[in-house]
Amino acid sequence: MLETISGLNWAEFPQPKWNSPGEVPEALLQMIQVENKTEAQSAYHRVLFSLGNDHAGTYYPAAIHAVPFLIEMLAHDKDFVREAALDVLIDLLGSFEPEAAFRSFSNSSGIEVPLNAALRDAVSGYRPMIEFCAAAVSKSSREYELLVELLCLIE
Repeated sequence: MLETISGLNWAEFPQPKWNSPGEVPEALLQMIQVENKTEAQSAYHRVLFSLGNDHAGTYYPAAIHAVPFLIEMLAHDKDFVREAALDVLIDLLGSFEPEAAFRSFSNSSGIEVPLNAALRDAVSGYRPMIEFCAAAVSKSSREYELLVELLCLIE
């Protein structure tokens, strides 16, 4: 995963103007490497700010390209990493909206689609993995609640 994150040309993907060229992969890598819940919370905010505006509740097309890495974090051995990744996905799908200038997105076929639909489709493509994760954790855990919430958002 680490090589793939750094191997993408993130500058190709529209993202906040305040980002440095490596901000998105650095934020994702920070989330993967956290050692405790406090660090996970900090990484969660950094990821949301790298993909959009955490305070305004908006995101840019770079968010679509972050989805595979956030989904891969669901297999991490630390629960606070998994929960932080789920929190990011839930915020992006459930309460955030595309930045005004990026309401549409050219998909891999070159077709213009609404960015919010493209993001939902990107996450929906991982539904079997999300369902597998939900079946593997305790039904009384916060992680299970987050997985169920994410599944509801992609229905």
